[in-house]
Order: sequence, then C-alpha cells, then structure tokens
Amino acid sequence: GGGKEKVDLPITFEDTATVDYALVDFGGNASSIVVDPTDPDNLVGQAIKTDMSELWAGTTMGDNGLASVIPFQDGETKMSVRVWSPDAGIPVRVKVEDATNAAISVETEAMTTTAAAWETLEFDFNNQADGTAAINFNNTYDKISIFFNFGTTGAEAGEKTYYWDDTKFIGGGGGGSSKDQIDLPITFEDTATVDYNLVDFGGNASSIIVDPTDPDNLVGQAIKTDMSELWAGTTMGDDGLLKAIPFAAGATKMSVRVWSPDAGIPIRIKVEDATNAAISVETETSTTVAMAWETIELDFANQADGTAAIDFANTYDKISIFFNFGTTGAEAGEKTYYWDDVEFIGSGKAQVDLPITFEDTATVDYALIDFGGNASSIVVDPTDSDNLVGQTIKTDVSELWAGTTMGINGLASAIPFGPGATKITIRVWSPDAGIPVRLKVEDAKDPSISVETETATTTAMAWETIELDFANQATGTAPIDFANTYDKISVFFNFGTTGIEAGEKTYYWDDVQFIGNGKEQVDLPITFQDTANVDHAMVDFGGNVSDIVADPTDPDNIVARIVKTTGAETWAGTTVGDFGLANAIPFAMNNTKMNIRVWTPDAGIPVRIKVEDANDTNISVETEAMTTVTEDWEVLEFDFTNQADGTAAIDFNNSYSKISVFFNFGTGGTDAGEKTYFLDDIIFGGVTSVDVLDAAENGIRVFPNPTSNFFQVEFEETLNETVQLTLFDLNGKLLKAVRTIDQISRIDVNDVTPGMYFLRIEKDNVHYFQKLMIAK
Repeated sequence: GGGKEKVDLPITFEDTATVDYALVDFGGNASSIVVDPTDPDNLVGQAIKTDMSELWAGTTMGDNGLASVIPFQDGETKMSVRVWSPDAGIPVRVKVEDATNAAISVETEAMTTTAAAWETLEFDFNNQADGTAAINFNNTYDKISIFFNFGTTGAEAGEKTYYWDDTKFIGGGGGGSSKDQIDLPITFEDTATVDYNLVDFGGNASSIIVDPTDPDNLVGQAIKTDMSELWAGTTMGDDGLLKAIPFAAGATKMSVRVWSPDAGIPIRIKVEDATNAAISVETETSTTVAMAWETIELDFANQADGTAAIDFANTYDKISIFFNFGTTGAEAGEKTYYWDDVEFIGSGKAQVDLPITFEDTATVDYALIDFGGNASSIVVDPTDSDNLVGQTIKTDVSELWAGTTMGINGLASAIPFGPGATKITIRVWSPDAGIPVRLKVEDAKDPSISVETETATTTAMAWETIELDFANQATGTAPIDFANTYDKISVFFNFGTTGIEAGEKTYYWDDVQFIGNGKEQVDLPITFQDTANVDHAMVDFGGNVSDIVADPTDPDNIVARIVKTTGAETWAGTTVGDFGLANAIPFAMNNTKMNIRVWTPDAGIPVRIKVEDANDTNISVETEAMTTVTEDWEVLEFDFTNQADGTAAIDFNNSYSKISVFFNFGTGGTDAGEKTYFLDDIIFGGVTSVDVLDAAENGIRVFPNPTSNFFQVEFEETLNETVQLTLFDLNGKLLKAVRTIDQISRIDVNDVTPGMYFLRIEKDNVHYFQKLMIAK
C-alpha cells in the first residue's frame, strides 16, 4: 500500500493520499478513481465494463480486504452504495467475503431506478442472491466487491461506464428501512430516520429523551455515574458523521446547547478521524449557569492542554462529548447532564443568508470560496466608501467555469422557490458590457441537485441590478424542481470564457436577493398602495379568504379585504408577506408598539396580531386590541410587551420578521357567520397619545399631495400651542422634524428621494397621520 492505510468502511474515495483503496478488477472490468463527472469537488470509483467483459465482471475494493470486519448481526444486515448508471433497470451485485477464505461469502443485488443520475441503492445481505450462500453471523466478512450489470456480458451490452461512491454499512434501520448516518447539526429530533447511535465509555450512561424543560423537544441525556472515570464521555454516531467537519483557517468553532446541574462544569468536545483514532483535536469550556440551558462555544484552534493541535489537512468526522471532564464519579457523585443542537459555526459568526449585502462582516460569515482560478474578497465599494461589496478577480489562469460560492456551508435558509416565484437579483459592476453572469443554486448537502441560469451585463464600469430567473435554466443544466432544497449559491463572471482568452478582469457584486416573482419583498410600513412593485403575498389559513381591493370608503386608497367565512376556525388569520418582511421589525426596549388601521362591521371585535421569526415559527409574540367603532375605520395600537394569554413574551434577542392578523380571534365562522373586514397601514412605532386619527378627516390639509418640492400643512383654526410635524420614510426612519405654531407651515422636500412617506402631526396630545407621495 505504499505506506497508506488499509481501506475501511465507509468508502468515499476522498482520501487517496492516505488510504489504499486498491481497486482490483476481474472478468474484463477496468476501474479507477476519478473526479465525479457531476461534481468537480468529489472523487468516485469509475468502472468500465468493457465489450470483452464476462457476465461476472466486477471490482474489489481493497486487495487485502477491509481494515475492520463488517459488523453484521441479526437484524443488522444492510449496506448502501451510491451509484451512477447510464441506464435504469441495471442489476448491481455486491459480494462480501472472508479475506482469508474465499469460500466464505454472501452476495445480494439491487436494481438501478434512474438513468444518467446518482442514486443510493440499499443491499440487504439477509436476502442473498439466488444460488449463493446465506449469511452466517459466525463468519467473518471483511472484503467487498461490486458487479455492475451482473449476468450480462460486455459483448451483449456493449461497453458501458458506471460510477460508485459512499459504500457504507447501515445495519438495520428499524424493520427494513435503514436510518441515515448522523451528521451535523445534531438535534436528536429525527430518531425515526437518523441513527444517532450514542456510544458511552468510561462509565457514562446516555440516551435520547424528552427535554425535561420542553415536552416538544428531544435531547441527549448523559448520566455520569458514581463509578465513572474522569474521562467518561459519549460518542455521537459510532461510525462517525456522514460528512467531515469543514474546519478551515479562521473557521474552527462549534457550539452545543447544554444543561448542567452546576455552573463552572468543564465540558470537553473531541473530534477525530472515524477511520484513525490517532487523529483528533480536543477543546474545552465551562458552563456558566446551573439548572438552565445555555449555548456554549468551543474553538478547536485552542486545543486542550496536552492534546494535538488542529491540522486542516486531516479529516475530522467523529465527535464525542465529556461532561465534568477531569473529575471522577466517585469525587462528584452521580450527575445528570443534557445536550442538544451540536453545530459547526465556523468563525462563530452567523451563517450567511439572503439577502447578501456584505455589510455585517463582524457578525456574518460570508465565507467566499473560490474555484477554477478566481480570487475573491470583501472590499470597500470603489464607487462608495460607505459600502462593502464582493470583489472577484478572474485571473489570467482561470477556467471558463471559474466562480465563487457565498457561504462555505450554504445559506442559513433554503431559497423559497415556488411556482411563479423563481427570481433572484444581484447588483454587479463589470468592466465590460455584454458579460455573461451565471448564478448556480444547489442543495448544500447534495451537489447533484442544482439549477443554473444566466444573463448578461448591459453597462460597462457602472453598477446595475440584473435579474436572473431560475425557471429559465442555462442550456445543458437541470430545470428547477420545487420539491428540492436549494440552499447554496455561487456566482460566475464571464462564464464560458477562460482567463487566458479574456485576460485578468476584476468584477464586483452586492445585494443578492430573492425577489420571487420579481416584486419587492413586503416591508413595514405596509400600505397596500404599490401592488405593481411590492409582493404582499397574503396567505390565508383556518378558513380566511383575503385579497387587495379599493377602499370601500375611498376609491383612491388600496386596502386588504379579509373575509372570515362561515367555515372559518376560531384561529383563522392572514399572513401579510408569505416569505416574511424584508427587514426584521426593530423592536427594542420601550419601542414595542405597532399601529394598524382597521374597518370592522362590529365594535368590540378582538383583533390579534402575531409576529414571528420567518425562519423559525417557534419564535413568536402575539397581542390583541379591541375595535371600538362599527362600520368605520379606526387605528388600533398593539403593544407587544402585553402578550396574549398563553403566548410567549417578547425577547429582544429574537428576530421577528413575519406578521399575521386575526380578526375576531377566538370565535369561529359557524358562531359569527361570514364577516368582512378591511386592513390598512400597518406601521411600526406605536404612540402614547390618547388617539391616532386621520389628518384629512380632522380638518388638517396636507397639500400638494403628490408633491415634488414642498408641501404645506394647514390647520382649520389658529394654533394656541406648538405642533410637532414629523416625516418618516417607509422604514420608520425620521427624515424631518419641525415644530410650529403657524396655522400654515411649508416644508421643503427637495432633498427627499421620491417615494411614499408618512407625516405625523402631534397636536393637543392627539396624533394625526397622513400619507404623502413625493414624485419628481
């Protein structure tokens, strides 16, 4: 083996520098290890079944057998192999045998179901192939061979090329459906489909149980018994993780949520090579609270005393946790600990997500990853010193497919593609017009799932926003499939041209956003006026039916109409913005209110507002207000520090970026009958005045409206005290504030960008408001 390690399961072909895969052909096969034709970052086995091959032609992985015996036992008889075949319906046979005695073997078969695509086949050695020996758990099986199109000669089929990868022992998986191998993040929620396989050592006793503080959550429980060693711990996944932990320079951190009966308890994490226990890194930190959950961060760049330093050339794909490391059970007494949410967090920064703006380099891990000869970094925008952007140098040695991936582990959230919602925009700067810019989105866990699309720049040496529609895939690439997950994104400048042809060129990009159907994502304040450009994306549930219509009391105004039908549930409601708001609601201490203008057919109707994290529906706050008028508009104020009974309190550490409205909450349509409600002007920033009123309806003129250079505010009567006039933009940002005692006041807006604004008028402890359109 030339000093290399002996091959062992799982066989991934990724470690050719250190593992002796030793493919041995027989019967006319010609096999080798090659780059995956569908993924340039992956290595696979290639088997060419030549036109001279025998019907039994195959390939053995590892000439001298495996390093470890395959752990077959009763109920644990399955293996899986990922294969690529040019045809569906091809029999693939796997044979395992005793490396020291070829008379001892078991063979079984599975059939390909797809053509020219990867799929994972499962092989159950409890179902041996006809005419071959049955499995015997007293035997040793430590050698493995694969046969493509078993039973057909090359003369009959013609020369064919097959690929295979990820040969694994998967045991039983519970009554016939094998479980997935454990992988990060580890949450313990998928016990039905994931083999967490907790393995204790040194006196620990671990299991997966219901979280004692949350009956809807599953966690790991570790009892460090009174007989435990100081090094007692628990390994998560005896066979290691599905994928190696992606450590890299500057990306060495993991986090674990833990519960300890005591503060100051040292918790150690060890990661190692699942095939070589001599390769490992250990690091440690301590709990800071007692009898409560906390998230601890561990940095493997700071190895524990006396343990090996991290080496980025190594593979780390097995993980163990040690509670109260360094203290025996005899010293501490029996103690119970809990852990959950084991995650790789890289630099400790938040995982990148759309929209990508490059502004939060201190807190977001943008992690630009180049391939094919690109050299990318985050730099100051050469046209705006207050802006950060991505810079890509496509070097003179770059490949035609050179590109850059944003986020080493993909996006924090899957891109919410759906029918009619397939567009992404990106702002780009190119030295030349007519340059093809390609975007590729893929499944971060399965690079064989991807969509690519392309457009061209139209200007040279200037910023422009280009729109890319993934419903129009690039020639020769896969179409979008809404059943798939797309949570990784890459950009390619001047796709199809090498650096040698074009010479070294520098490009910039910024503001990568999902725009769905091409409209802007809805954001506060929500006025329903700009339906041509804003995607209000109203989604009903529980029996509501909503749409956007002309205000029944003002034909120049657009509002939302919500019908709570006779079949509606007590909790029927409507979400405004299916994908959430463009920006999180900026809640802060003493700034927790929203105003909403509503029209209801009855007074005394409870209106509930729920705000939640668009990426995590477990995070939410709900509050209520009561209507006071019948068949008329009024402004209700909602204070989220007064949460509805039985719902969560506001937490300023959380993100709230999605909003839903419930009319007549708590009463079903069967009891109330069908009722129609109207909704408008959802505004953040409640006021403490005794009322909030419409300016025009209360004798206050704001004109001209629309305006271009100025507007005037005119009161019916002479003012006896100072009035405050405040102009806000659509994000709630204060633009102008004027104090006046004049009956008519003129406000200059020459310096204000065209768009929709809000004017708030504070007079006699009453707040009035007026929409104002500035058009130039």
